[in-house]
Amino acid sequence: MARLVLLLEGRHHRRALVAVLLFGFALRVCWILVVDVDPRSEFHFDMTFYELAALQLTEGALLRDLDGTPTAKWSPGYPLLLGTAYLAFGKHLIIGKLLNALFATLSGWFCYQLGRRLFRPAVGLAGAALLAVLPGDLFYSALLLSEAAFSALFTGALLGFVILEERRPERLFPRWFGFGMLIGAAILVRGTASLYLCVPIVIWWISRSFGSAFRMGAVAAAGLIVVVAPWTLRNLAVLGVPVIVSTQQVGMAMTFAHSEVADGGYSQRLVTFRDELVAPFAHLPNPEREIAEWRFEMQRAFDYARTHPGRELMLIPRRLVNLYAHDHAALPWLTPKPAPGRKKPAIFGPRRDYALAFAADWSFYAVFVLALIAIPRTLSRRRPAAWILPGSLAYVTLLHGVLFAGDPRFHAPVVPLLTLLAAATLLRAEVTPFEDPAGAYSSRSSMPDAPVSGDSRRPT
Repeated sequence: MARLVLLLEGRHHRRALVAVLLFGFALRVCWILVVDVDPRSEFHFDMTFYELAALQLTEGALLRDLDGTPTAKWSPGYPLLLGTAYLAFGKHLIIGKLLNALFATLSGWFCYQLGRRLFRPAVGLAGAALLAVLPGDLFYSALLLSEAAFSALFTGALLGFVILEERRPERLFPRWFGFGMLIGAAILVRGTASLYLCVPIVIWWISRSFGSAFRMGAVAAAGLIVVVAPWTLRNLAVLGVPVIVSTQQVGMAMTFAHSEVADGGYSQRLVTFRDELVAPFAHLPNPEREIAEWRFEMQRAFDYARTHPGRELMLIPRRLVNLYAHDHAALPWLTPKPAPGRKKPAIFGPRRDYALAFAADWSFYAVFVLALIAIPRTLSRRRPAAWILPGSLAYVTLLHGVLFAGDPRFHAPVVPLLTLLAAATLLRAEVTPFEDPAGAYSSRSSMPDAPVSGDSRRPT
């Protein structure tokens, strides 16, 4: 094992990193070329809506429904990214898919940087290599979905936290303000990041003081609001309601998680139930219908959770099982919606599709178990910045265990963290102690409110 670490940290390890990132990018490009998914000619659920919204953006319209009326059904971040790429390079489907490959490569680089700073360069390189070849992550490249973009933003936010936390800037603005803006960008891509600022605030509270957590959290929250506010104000002006992120995505998610037919996951049975539930609003024109459905679903979900606490507790383990059940969630999205009464067509044939799903699932299970083994090593009081790894994993897990229904698609943003932690287990790496001349991390009582100036780095 020592020889492997020395090899990974040899004089050419940066070249090895470039090779790993290029190899992961090339794998995704090959997958994009092999698998032909066209959400323009055939209905592919969310992909078709994202693609429509991106094309509308190129024509100067921001997120309109199928009937042309303004909408906030979906988060605007991914259509904005996709539409911007179309404006820059042309309205070709391959552009959106290559954008996914680019975001996945960026996640690999962030993974390396996190491993290099918190553990050692060998861990970062191994984590990036695992992420590059993990089948479940690879499958998303051919889909016009937000998973790749959100994973890159989420992992980038973690890296930004580690860098700023250990540099301890004397002025909270603009650095922590910029950190909040990064979280705001992630929120616009996937609303599930809306409460994520709680994670760094808790870390600040434990490792520093309540006063520090309050001040730094307030500055970061201000940056977050600056990014999210324009979209919310647009919704207030156009829809008459200050929708923070989205209506249908949030309302539907709450109905699926908190209702009498909720089973902890997503299914066609839940879709049918939801359609029947909002049927009384079908006579309303948009956007009145959209807002009425959203308000009704949110209120009904909260009322159900409040009046059925026992069943809510029973659903938590089911949601968690569904969240991490497998890692081939992207495969069903590769074929269009089947005709009524017919089975979904195979991608490469039943046996090959099964082999792909098997490879994705068992490689993910192995990474997941190895990652869990490494979590205790990240809880060193000499390196509180490392707490962001288990904290982020706990955030995504609890969010879908308690608030939303679980689905394997939703664990995508923590996959880079899992590969990094798995690499730490494989290389038997511990979190490296942080050099802090002032001894600010030695104990809770000695943690000062005032940030320590300077740019301290981990020992080499």
